[in-house]
Amino acid sequence: MLGACCLRKPRQRHPSEPRHYSQYEYNITSVNRTLLGDDNLIMEDEVWYSDAGLPHRELQDLKESPKQTNCTTDLDFTYTCDYLTHTQCQALANQQPEQTQVVSFSPGARCSDVGCGGGGGCGCFSQLKLWRSSQSDGQGCEDCTCTQSGKVDCVCRHLIHRKEIRDLTLRERRLYQRAIRKLYARSAVWKGFALLRAEFSPQAGHHAFFLPWHRYFLRLVEHELQSVSSCRMAVPYFEWTVDSGSMQSSAAWQAGLFGGDGEPETGCVPHHPFQGSTPHFYWKPCLRRSFNSSVWLPDAVTLHKTINQADFQVFSQSLQTFSGLFRLWVGGHMASPLAAYDPLYLSHIAFMDKLWEQWQEKHQLASKRETSSHHQAARQLHVTMKPFDIHSDDVIFSQQQSCIVYVPITIGAPCNITSFQTHPQSNPKFQEHSINKSASHSGAHFDQYGYDRDGYDRSGWDRWGFSKDGFNLDSIDREGYDMSGFNRYGFNRSNVSWFGVHRDTVAEKKWMKEHDEEYSDAKTHKDKVISEIFRDNGYNIYGFDPLGLDHSGFDAFGFQTDGYDKDGCNWFFNGPHYLRIYFHVQQQLLSSSDDILAHITRTCPPITSLPRHWATWDWMTFARDCQPDQNWAGPETDNMVKTETQNKSRIWLPVTPDHRFCFKLHWYSGCPLGSAPFTCPDLCRDARCHGYPQAVCHMHNCGSCFIEWRDPATGNHLICHDW
Repeated sequence: MLGACCLRKPRQRHPSEPRHYSQYEYNITSVNRTLLGDDNLIMEDEVWYSDAGLPHRELQDLKESPKQTNCTTDLDFTYTCDYLTHTQCQALANQQPEQTQVVSFSPGARCSDVGCGGGGGCGCFSQLKLWRSSQSDGQGCEDCTCTQSGKVDCVCRHLIHRKEIRDLTLRERRLYQRAIRKLYARSAVWKGFALLRAEFSPQAGHHAFFLPWHRYFLRLVEHELQSVSSCRMAVPYFEWTVDSGSMQSSAAWQAGLFGGDGEPETGCVPHHPFQGSTPHFYWKPCLRRSFNSSVWLPDAVTLHKTINQADFQVFSQSLQTFSGLFRLWVGGHMASPLAAYDPLYLSHIAFMDKLWEQWQEKHQLASKRETSSHHQAARQLHVTMKPFDIHSDDVIFSQQQSCIVYVPITIGAPCNITSFQTHPQSNPKFQEHSINKSASHSGAHFDQYGYDRDGYDRSGWDRWGFSKDGFNLDSIDREGYDMSGFNRYGFNRSNVSWFGVHRDTVAEKKWMKEHDEEYSDAKTHKDKVISEIFRDNGYNIYGFDPLGLDHSGFDAFGFQTDGYDKDGCNWFFNGPHYLRIYFHVQQQLLSSSDDILAHITRTCPPITSLPRHWATWDWMTFARDCQPDQNWAGPETDNMVKTETQNKSRIWLPVTPDHRFCFKLHWYSGCPLGSAPFTCPDLCRDARCHGYPQAVCHMHNCGSCFIEWRDPATGNHLICHDW
């Protein structure tokens, strides 16, 4: 498909030949098409765009018509435009990559329809509108002024807190979904953003502008969402590395969040919360997805190895690669130039932006000695990004310049709920409600919200996150029992523990021991079993007593029996626990060196290589001397250490999300990541602390075998010099 190919070249201080400008001040010097090889055209780009289903002309509703002006031209660049194919446009830039940059490619449009450059000196261009010099705008959520330098300076009224999608309350989730529905209903606005991202893919895909361009684009869309909602509206980020090993079962695909996969025949997602119940809010064209489970994505360990990379160019190119893989996994619109048509794209890009912010925090105090790539990035800081006419330097500090704060996963969730929610499926009123609502279901037996008569969406999940087999993503059922039939304290439905003793008996023996009460010296077989398992002063090797509590009275998930954690919060008492585990794992990863990360045992297949055609289609420009490092593209195992299994002693423990995260956690061993537990001899059998006879010997087997001494009352570490 032919379209307007807009390029720019650095302006020469003493041009050797005259330039010809149109009335819009854009350079229209002709380009010799014979250099492009018209006889060898590849028409894959026509298929690439023609299947998108969005008319290009709708973008014009988002732009103001160009007007004749006497403004000076861009002092740094001259702009050219020609009517070419997608392949020809790329070939023209590839001939002189150091001198020519593709600014935009507008399929189906002519050069007279688009503005390739723009002048500075007569105002500002921001938020897709022209500002007069010194013009102020106090509307919306910021107070902005167009300065004489051509920049719009804004002062925020509120900090915007971007949370992880699973931390949103039900009210926050519905407000966000409603804001997108309203924005979609406004003529051409939502589609216009998708077309804007597609048209300026050459800028958005350039390695120097990928992160800053998308940071500003995301803020631009966020401004529009705030205009139809409130000034505290924020785009939530989707930290998809939580689900790297089981992406298809991610909570994101549930009907109440982003909706699931498209139908096999059409690729259309039949039910998603961004489509309203009236024709005014129908998505035309439909939202398309086509999950590709053959694509293996990077996990959190890989991303943190990337964050440790001090070279910005390598870091940016790696994130571009990861972004492309995720978009290919989702498929449909996400795997096309019109990815921004899918609301999921915003949350995905917000995650990429969060990673950039983490990289900035880690390296802002780095050595002043910079590599050549750093110098190259510094030179790009003041290059204008189209179509926004801003520089990378204008968005380099997310909080100071854009008032954006990223809230770590689980921290954005509320602290407390007034009452614990239970699944209502056993409630007769719920069953009656489901049956009476059957008339509202479509021929496919799903209602307008995407749930069938039994309350499950197309992916097989109900509104409370339980699948048809009765278990949630923590592998716990609606009554709080895992797949082995035990609850969080290690008791089954008959109140019998995993080691075969009734809870009442366990509680009685513990009470008698704590109160120095005597009981029969004749020990039964079960008593011997208990003594053997809980020989560490009444606690097993993982630090839990027979009632499933540690020295401080917390269970395996970190909650006391009253439902509160150490911070006095009860929001996650009923899960999802894997998110809390991910938060603590992430804190370790952020402070881990590459050497420690290399010792973490990976459990998933190697990361899929990004197809060659994707880099071309998405205008990814990698420096010749800095191709993406493929060393991170495979699982890493530590064969030098003979590690024990998580539960060699057959002690029951709740299941941890190792498979979902794609690496071994050794969660209950107490060992930090990258320091897998050893199989050690029993060094505590004959050990005695003579200086403090009451001290309890504890084996430490993280990376090596040695003894620790602990206070029996508090569990705190003690120093024993004479044992």
